[in-house]
Amino acid sequence: MSKRAKRPALLIALMLCLVLLCACGAADTDATDAAADTTEAADTTEAADSTEAADTTETAEADTTEADEAADTADSYTVIFDSRGGTEVAPFTAPAGSPLHLGANPTKEGSAFVTWEDQWGMPIGHGAENTDVEWDTEPGQEITLYAVWE
Repeated sequence: MSKRAKRPALLIALMLCLVLLCACGAADTDATDAAADTTEAADTTEAADSTEAADTTETAEADTTEADEAADTADSYTVIFDSRGGTEVAPFTAPAGSPLHLGANPTKEGSAFVTWEDQWGMPIGHGAENTDVEWDTEPGQEITLYAVWE
């Protein structure tokens, strides 16, 4: 074979090698991409599982808190004060069976506070501030007391 004939054959062989190298490199890239996709999918699944586990834990904690509050309510009573136009008196919750604590009396411009009364108009505490009043309280009971003004 002449030198001239060898050159094209050599160029063809080099080009074939180059094509094969590129094809192998592309195959390696595809394999690398596939491995990366698999890793990303696993990371996404793990992250989703972690998020779901955290959500489940938060839900369980919220359920426990609500159960504790329900148990507290079941063992206590609440007093709501209707000052009938006077200054606001904050409601309070106390253990069932304990006396009512009336706290500070409300004020109302142009009127004098007389006492608190229950829903049937019975006076409670006779107008004394910070008085503990015996009351037959039951668990979960809500009592509303109304201000009486003069």
